[in-house]
Parts: sequence; structure tokens; C-alpha cells
Amino acid sequence: MWVFLAVTAGFCEELLYRGWLWRFFSDLTGHLWIAALLSAIAFGFAHAYQGRSGIISTGIVGLLFSLPVLLANSLVPVQVIHAGIDLMNGLILSQAAESSLGAPAQQSGA
Repeated sequence: MWVFLAVTAGFCEELLYRGWLWRFFSDLTGHLWIAALLSAIAFGFAHAYQGRSGIISTGIVGLLFSLPVLLANSLVPVQVIHAGIDLMNGLILSQAAESSLGAPAQQSGA
């Protein structure tokens, strides 16, 4: 279930923030980089549940995600990167949770 959520979140958030909002803010301001900055700010605030540092770090990541979109003229690279980051974070958190609960490590057959 986590894999599905991580992949769809990466693809859908990029469609919204680097796709639709870019177009909206670009049409509103007439400047692509202002649109990218405003979109990154919105992306950061959408992650407010992570606290102040989450807003800032996610906003910075959102601005960095602008570069591949501009270079490739496509959302696909950042959609894949975003989904990969979400998948990795889920795996890391899952392993940390198992370790903190004292779950026995899986043993491989010898």
C-alpha cells in the first residue's frame, strides 16, 4: 500500500506544483522563475505537517525540482525522482520503526 501511495503522491504532486501551479503563476505574473518560486513556496506550505523545518526544506526541494523540469521540458524526471524519494523515506522510516519496536531481523536461509 505504501508503494502505491508514494508513487502516486510523487506523480500527482509534481503535476500540481510543477505543472498546473507553474502555469497558473506564470500566467498571473508573466515570469517563469517567479512562478517556480511561488510554486515552491506553496509546495513547502503543503508539507506544514512536518513543522517549520519541513516547510523550509520541502520548499527548497520544490525549487530544486524546477531545474530538471526546465532542462527536460517535462515533468516525468521529477515525478520519478519525487516518487523515488518518497519510497526511500518510507523504507527508512519502516526500518527505523521495526528497529525501535525490537522486531527480529529476518534471517536468510543458509
